[in-house]
Amino acid sequence: MKLKAVRWAVTKEVDIISMSWTIESNSDDVEDFRKAIKAASDKGIIMFCAFSDQGNVHKDNCFPSAFDSTLTIGAATALGSPCTWVNTENVAFLLPGEHITIDRNAEESVKPESGSSIATALAAGLASLLLYIAQLVDAQLYAELRKPEKMKKAFERLGVKDKYVQVYEKFPLSFEEWNWDSGEGLNKLTALVTSLVVK
Repeated sequence: MKLKAVRWAVTKEVDIISMSWTIESNSDDVEDFRKAIKAASDKGIIMFCAFSDQGNVHKDNCFPSAFDSTLTIGAATALGSPCTWVNTENVAFLLPGEHITIDRNAEESVKPESGSSIATALAAGLASLLLYIAQLVDAQLYAELRKPEKMKKAFERLGVKDKYVQVYEKFPLSFEEWNWDSGEGLNKLTALVTSLVVK
């Protein structure tokens, strides 16, 4: 199913693939999986994958994080420290992944979840947001940001401390605070995207 999902995403020419799962090197699918990831890389698709929450698994034996064309994401605490099972040497970035409530609007109480898979979903969501606002303000900036290496640089320019992406450094708590009627909001948004995209 995982292999089919990656192949399907490639055929749909998506901008981002989020892989919140891992397989080990003894899996029969590794070689086919390698080919599918290469096909995605050749298409210039941005790929995020989860760090193995089995912390003792070596990076080279765990896929897709073993592939150079993917950005491995690890889970962090609310304070930005890596969760105990995350080896920061083997991740590109850290995002929140401890005690995360999936659905705040659920009628029944929801048990918070933890894991690098959640952090990976947040990374993909952040990348999607950046692409969306880039598309709003400038077609050229959007085209640049679609490149995996430029998205990685954009994450770094958001503000990174010990690999933890500090989104709040660049994004206001509410975009509604900006004056959109006068054009000030759009100007600020353009400046934000421009500051993140390395030309």
